[in-house]
Amino acid sequence: MTAVTFDSSGAALARAVFNALLDHATLTRAAIAELTGLSRVTASGIVDQLIHRGFVTHVGALASNTGGPSARAYALSDDSAYVLGIAVDGYRIAIMTASVTGHIVSRHEEPIDDDEAVSPAVERAVTNEFSKLNAPLDKLKYIVIGASGVIDPTAHELAFAVNSPSWKSNLAAQLRRSLRCPVAFENDVNLAALAESRFGAGANVPNADGSRADDMVLVWLDEGIACGVILGGRLYRGAAGWAGEIAFLPAHVDGWADFERGTQSSRTTTLQRAIGSRGVVALAQGHELDPDVLIRHAAATSSGETHDALEAGFTELARRIALAVAGPAFVFDPDLVVLAGRTVRLGGERLLERVRQELAAIGPAPARIALSETGPDAILTGSMLLALVRARDELFEEQAA
Repeated sequence: MTAVTFDSSGAALARAVFNALLDHATLTRAAIAELTGLSRVTASGIVDQLIHRGFVTHVGALASNTGGPSARAYALSDDSAYVLGIAVDGYRIAIMTASVTGHIVSRHEEPIDDDEAVSPAVERAVTNEFSKLNAPLDKLKYIVIGASGVIDPTAHELAFAVNSPSWKSNLAAQLRRSLRCPVAFENDVNLAALAESRFGAGANVPNADGSRADDMVLVWLDEGIACGVILGGRLYRGAAGWAGEIAFLPAHVDGWADFERGTQSSRTTTLQRAIGSRGVVALAQGHELDPDVLIRHAAATSSGETHDALEAGFTELARRIALAVAGPAFVFDPDLVVLAGRTVRLGGERLLERVRQELAAIGPAPARIALSETGPDAILTGSMLLALVRARDELFEEQAA
């Protein structure tokens, strides 16, 4: 589809009309003029242009507040344009499709065979999705792909990836050419943070004065370790996209860590090796425990020996997580720190409370800590949200007068 093209002033007016309909769903021309501050003639002209381009449609009539005749009502067309949020890892592609109005149209996933096939696999998944929608690909406005690694904030390409070293640095450019649509990569944990700030704890756990938590750090504890930083309500990526890559930070730990087993002595390792999924497995094995039993703090037997091992392992796990939380908590001093990922989904409130205790032992960090509320689709939801924001930003292209 083509963008709505106006001169610089017309683009701003069209955006204002679009946003009014986005916020209020159904409006008359008079209501649009009142909400946007435009004259009725100007507002009506913008509505006509948006109708002509397929973004606005007539949806019936609304009764007049003054007792006069009913007036024609208008709404955004739900099928005028679409965006895709995609999450890719080594074994599957998940896709969430939304209309430009924000309505979620579908969510599905399909397997991927190997890392080398990422570009054609994504292209195939996108083509299949639009075939199911019975919609032409020219209605696809923006795609955001969430992936583990460092993303170049200018090129929107994957710049560094430990888990997927065979991925090429020009994947987004390849997909832009094949799909003829803007495509951008974004760090998966950044996307989870976006989803959390909009739909999760960032939206549902207000500050003491009732205000929204505009400064939020999400600490991701899963196969990999990272954090996503929201400052002033906006995602903070850093100068080169490395903001939040806490996995490389040193961590002084007691007991086994990934690749470092055979002794229970203290050592300095990295946060990734300490509390990445393999680090948690190593910690559990060092205490002769099942990893899930350790995380859930649920002993398989009631013997004193098992209880002592479980308590020691659980305390060390919480202490390691507190080390990961302490850095961003003290550096950014956010309103809220959110713990997310499989480890904390399993550990729940019991693990959260122990992490709070261990963080307090490190220092007087004032940040509140909460569990994620977005679930396993956080990355996918975040990619859809970012695609939606960017599509709307590009919807009204300015054309020099």
